[in-house]
Amino acid sequence: MKLLVVNNHSRHIRKILKEFKKVRVVDFKSLNKVDYDNYDAVILSGGYPLPVKYHEKEYSEEIKLIKKYKKPILGICLGFELINFAYGEKLKRQKKRTKGEISIKLISESRLFTSFPKRFKVYEAHKWIVSENKFLETLALSKDGVEAVKHPRKEIYGVQFHPEIFVKNSHTKRIFKNFIEIVNLTNNKTRK
Repeated sequence: MKLLVVNNHSRHIRKILKEFKKVRVVDFKSLNKVDYDNYDAVILSGGYPLPVKYHEKEYSEEIKLIKKYKKPILGICLGFELINFAYGEKLKRQKKRTKGEISIKLISESRLFTSFPKRFKVYEAHKWIVSENKFLETLALSKDGVEAVKHPRKEIYGVQFHPEIFVKNSHTKRIFKNFIEIVNLTNNKTRK
């Protein structure tokens, strides 16, 4: 399996890469030089320098990838915000930055959250939220708003939190395993 990770200048990129065997990393500013259709899946990392809102031009290649790519995508934090933005969902800036452990609740079943309890803790670090979805399916919520989404017809998932950051009694590292299973299932269907 060939996996492409788009680095949005995440502080946690090494922790994401540690979860996978074969992976290519590309800076979001160089995405136009990559034929992403040659990869089985894409992960969009978190990031901190540029918020999605007001920087559509800088993220235009990533937004194009999200809309055109036919294989699985997992967006983390800023990647989640990019997926929501690409499909017309509204991003709102919080008055106060969210940072640290919070509790979230699953409200819809999904392969991304196979074997998860209904409630669990996650690590978050962000200034922007999505309070509700009109197009994307909402999978999980917290006191701040939407925490996880899925495209209604494609294997595109986004999580507002950081599954690569360990939280005691959390299940979030399993998200990467479940995502790889989704990728393998998708690959098997296309080969048949």
